[in-house]
Amino acid sequence: MYKLIAHNPSYGNCIGIEKSLSLKGEVQSFFKRKDKKGMFDKSKHKKGYHQAACFSSKKTYIVGSVALLSLYSKYATLFHGKTEVTVILTDTFYIQNKKQINKIIKNMTIFCMSDLSPFCKHPHKLFYHPMELPLPKKKNDRLTICHSPFSESKRNTKGTAVIEEVIEKIQLGWNVAYDCIEGESWETSIKRKGKAHFFIDQVITKDEYGWAGGLGKSGIEAMLLKCLTFTSGEQHLSNDQIPECPVVWVTPETLEETLRYYIADDEKRRDKIEEQYIWAKTYLNYEFQSEYLT
Repeated sequence: MYKLIAHNPSYGNCIGIEKSLSLKGEVQSFFKRKDKKGMFDKSKHKKGYHQAACFSSKKTYIVGSVALLSLYSKYATLFHGKTEVTVILTDTFYIQNKKQINKIIKNMTIFCMSDLSPFCKHPHKLFYHPMELPLPKKKNDRLTICHSPFSESKRNTKGTAVIEEVIEKIQLGWNVAYDCIEGESWETSIKRKGKAHFFIDQVITKDEYGWAGGLGKSGIEAMLLKCLTFTSGEQHLSNDQIPECPVVWVTPETLEETLRYYIADDEKRRDKIEEQYIWAKTYLNYEFQSEYLT
């Protein structure tokens, strides 16, 4: 039996983790909050960390720094028992508390998202969101650039102002639409994203934010929906099990030129979209991830 524990089931893509682990055995999931984005409605999860405190399972997965610190503050001694604990770092809360968290996770199995990887000083594997999505039936007739900061409060950490400034410049010379997705359910977000041709995950700089971004869940969704996906970052997304991710790497300085290149060249755009889709389809499916995570 596996136990899956998280503060919020939407963040960290717990639904994909649960589906992957379930191919290996029974999974019990425990969350403190309700699912606000509608990703986990069909899961038989239980509410509350206290129900999982005994950790009496083959392996326990803790997703996110908030859940980790909350559990450790109450049940610290259980982290040093016989149960194998795996932590999956998915949130920027980890950056704010990296010294404390790095001490806690020293002897655990660690998975870490690419944008957080530079802050983890222990051996770890990069975390790729397990995901399977059906292809959209139809793209918009007009070339569409999509970006999804999720909420007003996330705009700064996604570089939304930079992205929108670049898009406004491009729209002066090209008939390109822009779709900014905010405050929508996960299902609605997927439908809108699936109609777009380009997706910009985030465009930030290390000097300004302390990290340079990376490929998140939203970007992975875009690849599986055949959107040409862009992001900033400094970490190559590869290891001995998964080859380097073909996401288009950009900076605030190169975003405009790179977008113009792929808007102008249909063949280059189609080839890159297909390369990204095959990578995501091959390495992020539940069967592959069930082996990767365990």
